[in-house]
Formats: sequence, structure tokens, C-alpha cells
Amino acid sequence: MKLSNNEMKFLAPALGELSVLSPFATTGGEVTGGESETLAKKGVLAGGQYSGDALVLLPLLAKAEKAACVNLRSRLFRMERYTYLCGGRLIAAVSTEDDDAEFMEIGDAEDLAFPYISFVGASDIFTSSVRMELSPAEMLVLTAIIDLYRKDGLLKYAGSDQAMKSSFSRGEILSEIAGDYPNGIASVLRRNLNIPRPDESETEAAVKTLVSKGIFSEPGELAFEYEYLARLFLSFEFEAKIDRYDLDGDTLTVAQMLCVGAGLREILAFLWGEGKITVMTISGRHLLGIIRDTLGFGRIGPSSAPPPPVSAQTPPVVMQPAPAPVPQPAAPPASVTVPKPASISRPPVSAATAGGWTCPACGEINTGKFCKKDGTPRPEGSTAAPAPAQGGGKHCPACGSAIPAGAKFCKGCGAKM
Repeated sequence: MKLSNNEMKFLAPALGELSVLSPFATTGGEVTGGESETLAKKGVLAGGQYSGDALVLLPLLAKAEKAACVNLRSRLFRMERYTYLCGGRLIAAVSTEDDDAEFMEIGDAEDLAFPYISFVGASDIFTSSVRMELSPAEMLVLTAIIDLYRKDGLLKYAGSDQAMKSSFSRGEILSEIAGDYPNGIASVLRRNLNIPRPDESETEAAVKTLVSKGIFSEPGELAFEYEYLARLFLSFEFEAKIDRYDLDGDTLTVAQMLCVGAGLREILAFLWGEGKITVMTISGRHLLGIIRDTLGFGRIGPSSAPPPPVSAQTPPVVMQPAPAPVPQPAAPPASVTVPKPASISRPPVSAATAGGWTCPACGEINTGKFCKKDGTPRPEGSTAAPAPAQGGGKHCPACGSAIPAGAKFCKGCGAKM
């Protein structure tokens, strides 16, 4: 079933009360008078009545309970996919060459997610290893500093005689935050997640926090792993915005994630939720799994028993509910603002297995911070039982924790044995 914005606007009144997530409630089209004729030519209407796929899809889409959108952009290309969960049935929407939205019922999101492999790859490898939770202001300051290192590296790559810098002043950091650079990670983060620029006092407070966390030093230098990350991201290949909306009565829960990729092995993922942003490095194959599970309404929030991740070597990403204000819902090909919900709900975290916690990736029962079988971090909210004493066994060279026989990863720090 193919519909233009104007045709969706024309059909909306006949669908009755619409869910705020329905594409018919958010279309930006205008009724021009020729919609009945074009809908008849498309087989949507026959004799003034719904016909064909429209008999099934239109009533379902009017009452959408969940909506998801994955919007990936590179320098030359843009790919958008939308899905709606309506009465337990999964409906996809894809923009066509003539700017229509093509709606179709699908069984799962495998085929819908697969084309993204051309951009994100399917590698299990990521070179750098970073994971940190910061406030929005702190994250903007950190990414601005990373952007300064990236610029410096690009100048050197372009043949500049200037020596590569290893530290930056407060003035340089403030100037970078004030700018709006298309290739700046800080600019992409601010633009996609609507984060306001911190002022001078907020920037100073953020720098002090970064210093206290060991990410940044007072001389103006980044810690090694973050400087290494900056050098890897001299120029990024794509940005991907991943959103999901869940409607429960009058409560709308929103999960947001932004990913920036450099090549096929370096992907930075930013998860927004509850006034904090978590940044981490993930693999291309892991991101493909997140796209698939988002569009298919599988693993997306801190709910119980997520499906197995694409790679057991990559810990599953859990997208957290975002705070108000609520952004626009996904609706092809145009959208309008969703009314602000009464509250943002947080689904419950699954209970820990008696005596420990169960790995969401492989099902192994553990007692430490990381799964001893595949290295997956303990899910937030799980309670680990005290680790039993290990006499005479080997110990982790990274943290000194005792390693049970046959364990592939340290349960204390996640290091691979």
C-alpha cells in the first residue's frame, strides 16, 4: 500500500481517533482535492470503500502502539526505515522514489535491517575500547576536546609543519563548543539529541568532572584511550539516529541512540536516558543487531530476557528511556511534534537469578561483574552474589580476581583470558 502525505491527510478523518504514534496523526500533508482519484488508481479505495491491503493496514496503523525509526546518513546517501507495532502485528514503511510511503506487513525486521550492512559492515572487531556515563554538558565538552584532537590530526595529515598538539586550553575548548562543524562529533551529538551548549561556568565544571574521572588532565591532555579514539576518528563515514516510541495509555516512553562510524570497525554509540549519556565503542555487527531489534521491537529497553545478541563477543546495548521533552515520532515521510506526555515510564529491570545473575547473551549464571563465558557486562539492576573463594587456581593479570577453571573472561573486570 503506497500513500503520499496528502493522501494520508485525506484518509485521516475517516480513521476515527488516532494514536499519537500513528503516521496519519503526524503527517504534514495537505488535502488538494484529487486524493480520491489517486487513491482509486492505487487500489486503496474502490467505490468509496477501502480495498486490498488498505482493508487491513489502515485500521491497524490508526491505533499504533509502538513506533521505531532508523535514520542513517552518509556524505552521499540517506536511508530511513520506519516500523509500527499495531495489535501485535508488525508494519513497515519505506520511502519510495516518488516520495510515497510504502506500507507492508512483515514477520520480522531481518530483511528491513539488512541493507544497513553496506554502511556499518558486519565486523565483530572494534579497535578502541571506551565506555563512560556523563551528563549532557560533560559529554559535549568531552566530544569537543576529541574534535580538537581530530582537527589537529587532520592538519598534520594534510602536511602541516605544526607539531601535533597533545593539550588544549579552556579557550580552545569553549571556541570548539561554540562552533557548528558538519564533521564535528560534538555538533552531531548536539544536533541529534537537542543538547544546549554549556556556558563558560558549565564548561569549567564539566572539565573538572572529566579530570576527576581520569579522562582529562589539568594540563589539557586527554587520557590515552580517548586520545587514541580521537586519532581513529579523523573523519567519520556515517551517523545513525535510532529511536523507539512505546505508548502505554497516556504514557509515552522514548528510547534514543546516536551512532557515529569511522570505517567499518570504529563506531561510537551514544545512549541517552534519565539525564545522562553513555558513550561506548561497539562493532558493526553489533550495530546491525541493534537496528534489527529496534525495527522489530525486540531488545531496546531495560526489559526482561532480550533476544541473543548478534555477536557473543560484543556486550548487548540497552537503550534507556529518554527524559522529556518528547521528540517527534517517526512518521514517513514528514512529521509533526508529539504532545508532551504526562510522564515518562521506565520498564522494570528483570530480576536476578537466585545466587547470581543470568547472562542475557548466553544464559550462563554468574556472580561477578562480567560473564565468565562471553564477557558480557552484568545488566544494570542485577545483583551479583559474592564470588566463592578459588584456591590454587589462576588469577586475572589485569585485576587479580580468581579465575574459575574453564572461564574465558574475568568475572571481575571482563578481561579475556
